[in-house]
Amino acid sequence: MTQHLPSPVITCHLPHLKDPIDRDDAIWSSFLPASRAFFSDRKTDTAGYGIRYGDYFTGLSTFIECSRFKAIIDAGSRQLGRQLKANELKEVRICLEKHGEYYHPARLDVAVAGGRFALVANAAFSEPGQTAIKNDFVNMDRLNRQFPYSFLPDVYCEDRIGLGSGLPKMRICLGQWLDGYNEFHLTRRSTSKAVEMVVWDPQRGNFYLSENQRLDVYRQAAMILTAYYNLETTEQIFAWHHAAGDFVLALENASGGIDLKLITVRKYAPLIENIPAPPEAIFQALLLFLMNMTIRMRLDRLDGVAEMVWADDHSVAATVKGFFQGLTLQARGDIIPAGVPTLFHAYLKDLSAEDAFDLLASMVAQMPSGSPELSLIKTHVRDHAAALHRAIQARPDAK
Repeated sequence: MTQHLPSPVITCHLPHLKDPIDRDDAIWSSFLPASRAFFSDRKTDTAGYGIRYGDYFTGLSTFIECSRFKAIIDAGSRQLGRQLKANELKEVRICLEKHGEYYHPARLDVAVAGGRFALVANAAFSEPGQTAIKNDFVNMDRLNRQFPYSFLPDVYCEDRIGLGSGLPKMRICLGQWLDGYNEFHLTRRSTSKAVEMVVWDPQRGNFYLSENQRLDVYRQAAMILTAYYNLETTEQIFAWHHAAGDFVLALENASGGIDLKLITVRKYAPLIENIPAPPEAIFQALLLFLMNMTIRMRLDRLDGVAEMVWADDHSVAATVKGFFQGLTLQARGDIIPAGVPTLFHAYLKDLSAEDAFDLLASMVAQMPSGSPELSLIKTHVRDHAAALHRAIQARPDAK
């Protein structure tokens, strides 16, 4: 006789509601917003793909239950450092956390015998979203295996689930939930025109970063991106955006220290195809990487959804400092020769302010004409070149 093991209870939740929801609740048959812009624009249409909340939760439940909860068991085993068994699963709580530009992340709280663990299930329905999910999994899995860092969350598996006739499939990536890490954006308080940085914290409420904390965000973000740059192939993490919430942060302690993580790697590809071998060409590519990063680091959308905004000049020095810290991390890990950071800084010292402007202007001229940030970049490019030159001339502390 076949023994049927008890299945864990699966419940569905929204962060602003105390009780779980099911098919008897009105929201179950309501359309899922296609992105966070739904809320800022007060849109009333289905924004593209006509998926209902019920479809979302049903698809995730199906994914969880597949092959006797195999994905959850495998992920939990990796997190807990021991082999979980199916009969240890007691409850899976699905909470749809937010609506992003590409996908809709849910937190999965899993209760097991003697404890709990948390996972993130990123789900996408649109073609761009599904492509982003697949690329994220492949790229993050590769980088986590290739580099000795913990700047990216672990990813465990990805799959596609059918939702029924007439509906697109649902692509899901299961990964590590970063507890205590939250999205942040540039903002303006109603009483001030100055651009500040706000952290979206659903637990303690939104809060503003100090100037030092804000600069540390740029330093750490640049360090992370540079730490994954491949000096030989010029492969880099690309298509990242502050506006999409690609970086998240946590407060480390009561003194206000922060820790940054990158939660998506949409693309990991060469900056320059078939780069020649001479060191000069390698340093030229590294210079282009640095310049492009200093521009991208200053861009955000106000409150994540409104108009494009530009961070102040202080962010440039913080970015350059983080860049050299990223190179130093690579050198300490024997990924690149130990002398590269010092040699490259000496290489940069020969760059004049006008050279910096010419290179930046050339980069801007090659940007797609329809880029929403292009006008803002053009407005600031000369001042940015001067700020970059000043930051380069000062030897950054890469400790």
